[in-house]
Formats: sequence, structure tokens, C-alpha cells
Amino acid sequence: PQRVAHPAHPSSGGEFQLMRLAVRGCYAPLVGRFELGGCAGTGVERLAAVGFGGERRYRMVTFWPAVRAGAFGAYPLGRSAAIVATVEVTAPLVRSRFVLSDLGPSDGASVIFSPSSAGGQLSVGVEARIF
Repeated sequence: PQRVAHPAHPSSGGEFQLMRLAVRGCYAPLVGRFELGGCAGTGVERLAAVGFGGERRYRMVTFWPAVRAGAFGAYPLGRSAAIVATVEVTAPLVRSRFVLSDLGPSDGASVIFSPSSAGGQLSVGVEARIF
């Protein structure tokens, strides 16, 4: 989990945990011994938050849809495995805001976290090929 404190009240804030379920389709033409291609997909992201330091400890869970696009390269290690590198950009279609509203009588609601309009991911690994 990621912990975010309120700038004016560092003893108050929230703990956040992101989970993602996504599917993607890729086109992978063979270029010599390498596979190079593009991917597109969609998914659902879940963000759970627990507040700390306020008068009450609130818990919130929200879901939003996201789209993904990227590119990949693969070097086959025979028929059943490959070394794969991917780079992807994800954009949420809805951006929820997480606020603290019980910091005291003079404070209104303060936004402490909102997902960015886009995020990126780079990965390298070994892929097992079943089919």
C-alpha cells in the first residue's frame, strides 16, 4: 500500500492499494528472429483507501474502467518460451477523488489523492507459451 499524508496535517491522510484486471490483444509479426508488435486492451482498476488521523477511520473502495495501448518485442527461446519486453500506457476513463473531510471545524474537504490521467508500465520477463 501507498501512504499519502495531507500537506497541512501530516498526521492525517490515507493508505491506498491499487489492483488491476486487464485483457489485451496483440499483433506480432515476425521480423527476423524477433517478434515486434502493438497491443491494445481494456481493464478494470480497483483502488481501496483507508483514512488515518481524522476523527473517524473511513474505508472506501472504488472501481473504474481503463484503456491500454502499447508495444512489445519478443525473442523466442524455442516453441514453448520467449523473452518478452513490453511498454504500455494506461488511461483511466473515470478519475475518483479521495478527500479528508473531518480535520477540524475550520477545514473543508481536502483532496489528498486522485489517479493521474495516464500511467505507464515497462516490463521484461520470460513468457511460457502453451499453444
